[in-house]
Amino acid sequence: MDGNVKATGIISGELSYVPSLSGSLSPPASMSGSISIPTYIDVDMYDGEYEMSPDFDGATLPTTNKTLSHDITINPIRVESVSNPEGGRTVIIGG
Repeated sequence: MDGNVKATGIISGELSYVPSLSGSLSPPASMSGSISIPTYIDVDMYDGEYEMSPDFDGATLPTTNKTLSHDITINPIRVESVSNPEGGRTVIIGG
């Protein structure tokens, strides 16, 4: 890690690493600064499905240690309820 810390006030200085955080903290309890993440970081992007329908077998999405571009959506299981000859309701799962 490469950085400099200079004492003026309570805390002041710069800490550099990938990514970096710089700024200052002073009374009364305020902080200003910025966080920067370089765009040259090589990431392994997830290139699988982002929308799935559930089934009774299950599935594993290969997302370990990968960066996703947006949320994964799992659609709900279709459930219907219909009248039956006995005067009750019959539930149909997965239709």
